[in-house]
Order: sequence, then structure tokens, then C-alpha cells
Amino acid sequence: MSGIDSAISKQAIGRHGFIGSLYDIRSDQFEGGNLFNRELAPSLISTTDCASSVFYVDENLSQKDTLNKLNIEGSMKLSLMAGLVKVDGSAKYLNQAKADSQTVRVTLMFNVKTKQQHLQVSMADLQNYFIPDALENTNATHCITGITWGARVAATFEQMLNNSEAAEELQGLLSASLKKATVNVEGQAKLENVQQANSKFRSLKISFSGDVLIDDVPHTVDDVFNIFKKVPSMLKQLNEGKGKQLEFQLYPLKRMAEIFNIIKEIANDTMHSIENVFEEIHRGKRIINDFLAKIEQWKDFISPAWTDVIHIHQRKLVDAEGRTQRDIALLLEQIRRGEANDNGMI
Repeated sequence: MSGIDSAISKQAIGRHGFIGSLYDIRSDQFEGGNLFNRELAPSLISTTDCASSVFYVDENLSQKDTLNKLNIEGSMKLSLMAGLVKVDGSAKYLNQAKADSQTVRVTLMFNVKTKQQHLQVSMADLQNYFIPDALENTNATHCITGITWGARVAATFEQMLNNSEAAEELQGLLSASLKKATVNVEGQAKLENVQQANSKFRSLKISFSGDVLIDDVPHTVDDVFNIFKKVPSMLKQLNEGKGKQLEFQLYPLKRMAEIFNIIKEIANDTMHSIENVFEEIHRGKRIINDFLAKIEQWKDFISPAWTDVIHIHQRKLVDAEGRTQRDIALLLEQIRRGEANDNGMI
């Protein structure tokens, strides 16, 4: 099954959407519209806890390595690398690969998840909210049916040195110290102080990026960990405690239409009834045409008033055929959009 026809997940990367937001996976952009005509009832959206936190230490060796560490899916990697999805501002930690060997740069990322929202796709009441035209929007392939909330915060430690050997040594020492500080022997994420006895860390420049505004100015590695400790409580002030959007679950519009029969086909018995209507019209036209052909040789002996009556019936059949075609075409489109049922065709 192709990506356009599949349910997929996409990282938010600083972007904001809503349940029902239309998305084009070909450009990895929001289309701007929504699948629904008004705010959904709370009963149609389930919200569950998914509390978790994890640290990543990224040595900024390449953008590919950074994206792999964060489990960015394949097509989104390409969109990020190609510039379809921008990584400036809060997402700049995704593109901080070192440009030279004299630079020391290590990023410590703190990823927190809080809540998951999910649209109850199978509920019959959902059909009352659809904008039928949205399912036929050629600029969109999917819509958001789920959102994972939380935050991702990154602290980048950086310093320029005079030679690559010294930079490599400090890079390795810093990376090892951060990894040791964040993971205990059982492999669980844990906030611990980094020993600051090593004076080599004192000249590091520290900068933050991510989903939470950091007011404090950190001067040491310990300061960074103390700030990270505050992140969960800071999220309680954002979006009713959910935080920021981390990931979207996207559902294909084509499959959504099939589930709710928005794109409907006419029942067989109704289709046969329509066929019979046109057959009757065509049969009437053939009878009149055949009759007119037979009396052609006698037209000079037949009263014009009598043949005029036949021609009037002939025109009525042609008009009826055109009118029936227009009515059925309109009703057929309405049925396929979910705006009518096929009872109107019988």
C-alpha cells in the first residue's frame, strides 16, 4: 500500500495542527483546511496519559545522525534535508552539525511525553461533522486523527578550539560525562550532577532551543540539569497541561471516505431502475422514429396536423431524456458526497 493510502505518523517539529487538519504528505505541509465543519464533541476524542521522558546525547556529527537519534521517519528526513520543513527557531537543534573539526559541539536533548489524543474514527456520530468537499481536496492526502503531546528541549554546549586534536578530546570527554549523568546502571533516565572538577567545561557556551521558553541563563552543566528538572512543571501551564505537540497521527482521506460511505455507490436495484428509465425513453424514441420512417412515402397524403402531434411527442421524449440526465447527474453527485440517499432516484 502506498504512503498516500496508508496511516502514518509525522513529527510535529514546531508545527501546530488540530484533529481534522488536512495534510499533504507529498509536500509535508498542512493544506490549511479542516475535515470538520465545527468543533468536535469531547466524546469523539479520547485523551490518555503517556507520561515518559528520555535523554539523548548528540555529538552533532551529521544531520543524518541527529535525525536517526530522534527516530525521525524516512520521508520526513528527506523533507527536512530538502528544506520542505524548516528547522529554524525552536527546531534548530535538528540542524547543528559541526562544520569543522576545531568546533566542540554536543547537544543534550530532553524529550517528555504527556498525553495522547485520538479521534474515535469508527463512531457514527462523527459523520455529522464532515465537510464533504474536504474529502475531495486534491491538495491534501491525509488528516490528523491523533496528536502526541509533551515537549522536546535541547541544550547545546559549544566551544571553538585552536586545533582538532584538542577539540576531539574535549568533545569525547563532554559526551561521555553527559551520558554518564543521564543514565544509571539499569538504563533508566535519571538526572544526576556532572562532576565539575574538570576545568575544561568552564568555557563552554550553552544555548537552548525547543518547545519551552527558558528564562534562566545556565553557566554550567549542572545548571542545565536543574533547568531540565523544571520542564515537566512548566508544561502544566501549556495547553491544559498537555504541553506542545510532538507528533501527528495521519489518516488517509480516501480510507476515511470509504469508512463513512461518503463516497457511495448506487445500490444495484436502484441502478437497474435508472437503466430501465433510459431504456423506456430510448424505446419510445425508436418507435416514433421507425413510425415516421414508415409513413415517409405517404407524407403527401397525411394531414400535417396529424404528423405535428407525432413530432411534438418526439420532442417531448428528447426533452425528457435531457431533463432526466441532468436530474440524475445532480442526485448522483449528492449521493456520492453523502448529501442524499438513493431513495430519491426510484
